[in-house]
Amino acid sequence: MVEHKQSRFFLRNFALFLLPVFVSLMLLGSISIAITQKFVREEIDRKDSILLGQIMAAIEVMLNEMDSLNLNFGTNPEINFGLKRILRSDPYSLTNTEIDKLSMIRNFIDAPANSRPYIHSIYVYMNNDYGRFLTTTEGLTSLDTFFDTQWFVRSQTFPAESLMWTEVRNIRQYAFERESKRILSIYRRLFSSGVARTDGVIVLNINAAYIENLLSSLRIYPEQRLLISDGEGNVLFGNPPEGFSAKVSVSDTENSYSVSRLESRRYGWNYISVVPTEIIYDIPSRLSLITFGVFVLSALMGLTITYVLTRRNYRNIQNIISIIDSAENDQPLPPGPSGVHDEYGYIVQNLLKTFIERSYLKVQLSERMYRTRTIELLALQSQMNPHFLFNTLETINWKILGFTGKPNEANEMITNLSDVLQYSLRGDQREVSLEEEIENTRSYIAIQKVRYRDKFEVIWDWDEELLECGVMKLLLQPLVENSIYHGIKTIKGSAAIFITIRSAGETLELTVRDTGKGISPEDLEKIRDSIKEEREEKDLSHHIGLYNTNKRLKLLYGKEYGLFIDSLPGKGTTVTAVLPLHIS
Repeated sequence: MVEHKQSRFFLRNFALFLLPVFVSLMLLGSISIAITQKFVREEIDRKDSILLGQIMAAIEVMLNEMDSLNLNFGTNPEINFGLKRILRSDPYSLTNTEIDKLSMIRNFIDAPANSRPYIHSIYVYMNNDYGRFLTTTEGLTSLDTFFDTQWFVRSQTFPAESLMWTEVRNIRQYAFERESKRILSIYRRLFSSGVARTDGVIVLNINAAYIENLLSSLRIYPEQRLLISDGEGNVLFGNPPEGFSAKVSVSDTENSYSVSRLESRRYGWNYISVVPTEIIYDIPSRLSLITFGVFVLSALMGLTITYVLTRRNYRNIQNIISIIDSAENDQPLPPGPSGVHDEYGYIVQNLLKTFIERSYLKVQLSERMYRTRTIELLALQSQMNPHFLFNTLETINWKILGFTGKPNEANEMITNLSDVLQYSLRGDQREVSLEEEIENTRSYIAIQKVRYRDKFEVIWDWDEELLECGVMKLLLQPLVENSIYHGIKTIKGSAAIFITIRSAGETLELTVRDTGKGISPEDLEKIRDSIKEEREEKDLSHHIGLYNTNKRLKLLYGKEYGLFIDSLPGKGTTVTAVLPLHIS
C-alpha cells in the first residue's frame, strides 16, 4: 500500500514538474527551428537578390557595348557614309583617302575588342553587291572567304521589325579546330540617316566562357547554380549549364531547390539562382538533433531527480501527517527536527510552533474582530453626517421660501449647493458622463457668481458628441475653483474663464484657462515637480486641489494621464486634464 501511494506521488510530481519542462523544451526547440529556417531562407533570398543584381549589372555592361557601336556606325553620318562607300566600291580601286578612312573606321571596332577581354569579335555589314563587311579579326573581308557566315544568314531571317536580338552560337575560326567555341552574338540593325529601311547590321560577339567563368566566381555556395535564360526560358549561360534542360522552369525545380529570379527589363533576360533546399535545412536539422539530445538528457536527469525527491518528500509528508494526527487526538507530539535543513523541516517546526501558540492566536482573532466592528460603526457614522447636512439644507431652503413667499437668490444658492452636495454623495461612482460633470460644475459656478457678481465670466466650448464620454467624477470643479481663488480673486477688475473640451485621437482633453494674475516661474516649476513626482509640497498647500485631482486621474486611468499646467505672470493660467476617450 505504501509503495502504491509512493508511485502515485511520483507520477503526480512527474506530471506537475517535468511534463511542463518537456513541453516547453519541445515548443522552444520547434519555434527555434522554424525561426532559424525562416532566417536562413530570407538570408539566402537577400544574398541571391544582391548577387543577381551584380551579375545583371556586369552582363549589361557587356551588352551596352552595342550602344557605343551604334552611336558610331548608325548615327555618325561621316562614318556611316564613309564605310558604306568603301564597301560598295571595287576593292581594287580604293584611293589612299579611302584607305585612311577605312583605317580610322576600323579603330572604332578594334579599340573595344582589344581592351575588353569578353569581346570575341565585331562585325559591321552594310548592304553591298560584293558581300563585303568589316571585322576585328581580318579587317575588310567578304562572305566568300570568311570562316563565319552563319551570322549573315541569321540576320536575313529575323523579322524586319526586330531592331535588336541575341543568340548563342558555336563557331570554328579555323578548319583544323576540333571543338567549336560558344559565343553570344548580339545583333543590331543599322539605318542610314533619313532612310526608314535597314541598311545593314552590327554583330557583337562575346565569349560565352568569360560569362560562365564570371558566374562561377560570383556564386556564394559550392552547390549553387547560376543561370541566364532568354525570355522564352532557353538557357543561354549556366554554372554549370549541365544538369538542366535547355528550358528552365521555376516550377520544375522549386520542390528540391530554392529559386530566385531577376528579370532584365531592357533585354528580357532572366537571371536565376538555384540553391538546393538541403542548404536551407542544414542548420535547422542540426538544431533538431541538438534539441532531441537535450530532451533525452533532460528526461533522464529529471526522472532520476524526481524519484530521489519523491522518496524523501514522501517520508517528510508522513512525518507531518503523524504530527497532525497526534494533535487532533490530544496525544503527545513527536519530537521536532533538530534543525531546519529543507522546506519540510521548516513546515514541521512551524506546525509545532502553531499548536503551541494556538491560544494566543485565538485572543488576537477576537481583538481583530472587535476592531473591525468598531471601524464599521465609525464608517456608518461618517456616512450619516453628510446626509444630515444635505437634509438640513433642504429644510432651510423651504423655510426661506416660506418667509419670502417666492424664490430668491438664497433659494438658488441653497439649491445649487444641494445639487453639488448630492452629486458628491451619490453612490460610489468614480466615473460619470461628461454631461453630468458639466451640470455639476455649472451649479458650483452659479454659487460663486452670487458671491463674486461680475468679477468673472465663464465661456464654455465643447463638442456635443462628447457629452456621453466617461470622465472622472469631480474633475472640472477643482480646476475652476483654482482659477477663481488663485487667479482671479485678488486682481483688480474682471476676468474670464474659458472651459474647452476636445478629443485628440484616443484621448479627451479638458482645458480650464483664466485671464488672472498667473503663476511665477519659480512656483510653476515647484507645482509641476510636485505633480510629476506625486508629492505634496508644504509651501504649495494652497494648490492642494490640483495635486489631488492629478493623483486621482493617475490612480484611475494610469501614469500617462493627468494634469498639465502652463502659466504666464500677468496673463493667466491654463490647466489641461488629459484622460482616455471612451463612452461611459
